[in-house]
Amino acid sequence: MLKLIEGDAQGIYKDAIEIHEAVCGERLSPADEKAHIYSTIAMVLGDILYGANDIALQNYTAFARGQRLDMKAKIFGTRAKRLEASYAKVIMKCSISQIVNRIVYIKKGTRFIHGENIFISLEEGRINPGEIETSVLAQAEKPGDIGEILAGEITQIVDRYDYYESCINPQDVSNGGNEENDDNYRTRLEELPESFTSAGSEGSYIYWTKQVSSKVTQVKIETPSPNVLDIYVYGKGEKISDEEKEAIKTYLTEKDRLPLNDLVNIKDPIFNQINLEIDYYLYSYETRPSDEIKKSLLLKLNDYFNSLKIGEGFNPQDIIQILKNDGIKRCDIKSPLIASEATKISLVICNSITLNYMGAE
Repeated sequence: MLKLIEGDAQGIYKDAIEIHEAVCGERLSPADEKAHIYSTIAMVLGDILYGANDIALQNYTAFARGQRLDMKAKIFGTRAKRLEASYAKVIMKCSISQIVNRIVYIKKGTRFIHGENIFISLEEGRINPGEIETSVLAQAEKPGDIGEILAGEITQIVDRYDYYESCINPQDVSNGGNEENDDNYRTRLEELPESFTSAGSEGSYIYWTKQVSSKVTQVKIETPSPNVLDIYVYGKGEKISDEEKEAIKTYLTEKDRLPLNDLVNIKDPIFNQINLEIDYYLYSYETRPSDEIKKSLLLKLNDYFNSLKIGEGFNPQDIIQILKNDGIKRCDIKSPLIASEATKISLVICNSITLNYMGAE
């Protein structure tokens, strides 16, 4: 940690002993009772000064955390507010058991349930005469990340409507997001000055795109023709849902953000999907358990692929270097055999990592 305030406990103790000897003319051994008292006081003062140094550092945006980081952003107004947790959303298809000669209403606020999660419809549904089904948009009862819920997994209803037969989600749930964490918030604050332009700069669009959703961590902007903007978005290890992309487009095209007549398209990057397989050999003197070595390698390789940005390619030499840095003697990359070719809008996605331990040499 950077030190603005010095407060090393050992240094305080050493200074205390030297001052005592200078003032009292008495040498203290480490076992002396007075030396123990000085040692205790030095530890307490060290902790106090460590805390004071941490508080001082948080006066700078790069080191601020939590509420202190929020307070640093207040100077920029509401546009700099930390993103709150968002709600998961899902389309529910609701069916009746028979055709009836009147409208069957599905009340706004109808509850659907999946495990511990409750989804509440945001609109009134209508099944017209001669029809047996309709769809309604529902939202999770509480904001935040509720995990993956796939198509067809929500089949229970709490508030049954007339002639109820079944309900189901035909698409995966658009997962919600947790409150914006300090690292993402700090990065967005660094990009915030670009948002004050009225010329529709690239930095401005990047800032406003991230402002919509805490799930967006990567933004790449291309202009295939004048006044046409293709904005490619991606989250931390996951695609951005269609609902989120529509929300981003709606937000960006409001009059106070859209310069003149820009045409905005929100897209996924082109995914370059690979499966990584590696044979690796250890040194004969290696003492670490093989399971621990493999776990460490998997963690570092996953971190590497998660760090790749839109427009960056996969280079096998980077993988070899990661293994070498972790004490691997030799490795052979079995798949993919060649480096991936990157385009401005491509993103490498590693679907699986297979590590084959081939012995020690």
